Amino acid sequence: MFYFLLSISASTAIFLVFKLFPRFGLQTYQAIVFNYWTAFLFGTTLLPRSGFSGWQDYEWIWLAPIEGLLFISIFTVMALTVQKHSVTVGSVASRTAMIIPAAVFMFMDPQEGFSVLKVIGILLALGAVVLSSKRNEKVTLDQRYVYLPIILFVGSGLVDLIIGYAQGYLMQTPEEAMVFIPSIFLVAAVIGTSFLIYRYRVKKDIQWQWKDVIGGLVLGLVNYASIFFIIKAMDTGLLHTSLFFPVHNMGVILAGTMMGLFAFRERLSVVNWVGIIIGLLAIGMIIFPN
Repeated sequence: MFYFLLSISASTAIFLVFKLFPRFGLQTYQAIVFNYWTAFLFGTTLLPRSGFSGWQDYEWIWLAPIEGLLFISIFTVMALTVQKHSVTVGSVASRTAMIIPAAVFMFMDPQEGFSVLKVIGILLALGAVVLSSKRNEKVTLDQRYVYLPIILFVGSGLVDLIIGYAQGYLMQTPEEAMVFIPSIFLVAAVIGTSFLIYRYRVKKDIQWQWKDVIGGLVLGLVNYASIFFIIKAMDTGLLHTSLFFPVHNMGVILAGTMMGLFAFRERLSVVNWVGIIIGLLAIGMIIFPN
């Protein structure tokens, strides 16, 4: 439970850091790239004595570049979804994606089993995400860009699915996670840096700022902690793999909502409160029978 709570805290802290970026005039994309380099370099300091030696023999090695590519790609798609549609559409599309790993692992592992109660709990969690994410903004879907939230939904689900699959089926020892995490951040950092150079030299829409480096440093440490504690929490076997991400994501949403309420004085509508109550009910239905 300790690692599970830490994973929720670290994942929620990511939203807090992003929330503070505009206040300090940070360029989000540049900070994101430095965040990946920070997470990678920090991860290398925690590697086992063998370091990256023998990496070619790890069963999950083919997933690392895919996950790294997804990391940077989904961030870009999220930004486009918010720009072309709205914050609510982007938030709901990314958060409801927890249904993908939940469904896959539920049918993949016969030990986890399929139950009506699980399905009801997960569906309630999805409804809670939609209601708790609803804000007082006009939600419209531009038909020209309707593919963006779809890509965001699928991509966000794949990010969680790959982490869960690598941890649950491919990693033979806990030490492998210490290699897996910096590996995916390295891929994301290299791809992100390539696009950053393009934006420097071609688009010229980004300028150098030392505060972006500092923001990336803070975000990178929190980002690393988020993935690290997720894997550690899954190692404990607290929840079946099919239930881990629905409960975890719902916990992050509830914690983020409370943080917005008390730290940033954000107003919650009746619909938001209904979503929070349904979310707590969903977590109870998922956890207690298991």
